[in-house]
Amino acid sequence: MEDRRTRQQLRSRRGTMVASLGRADQFMTQYDEERDKLEVAVRLQHLDGICNGMEEIQVALEDMADNEQERVTNMEIHSEFETLFTQFSGDYKDWLAFHDTFEALIHNNSEVVEVQKLHYLKAALKGEAAQLIESIGISSANYRLAWEAFVNRYANEYLLKKRHLQALFEDAN
Repeated sequence: MEDRRTRQQLRSRRGTMVASLGRADQFMTQYDEERDKLEVAVRLQHLDGICNGMEEIQVALEDMADNEQERVTNMEIHSEFETLFTQFSGDYKDWLAFHDTFEALIHNNSEVVEVQKLHYLKAALKGEAAQLIESIGISSANYRLAWEAFVNRYANEYLLKKRHLQALFEDAN
């Protein structure tokens, strides 16, 4: 009986964290640099806490699972969580938000091993951005190679400024 109640409490906390993640995703989608730039550091710190808490809950739920179906369900929810937190398609207007979030939550996280970092990076990319590193195999040695190729492609200061100016001119029309 106690295990069932504990599992229910963990699931409830997980649901709350996924909802918080949805709000963070909405913040990133509707991000306005002038209005929101002071909130970014606080929100990134909050996201880091959500990810750490979610990982702890996930491990506890998987350890408590009574059967294979429950383990599969927990893993599916965890997988959904991983892809919910942020994705990048190659659009330069989304670059800084994605880069800073990924770097704070995954890249600079010493508890995540290199092979997991590469897996998370590949899972977070779609479209043109995913094509950039799709031929790089999953291994610890390849994470740095993939990250450097990815950052070199999208941290292009000239293109970032050009896209920013285009957006300003489009808004003015």
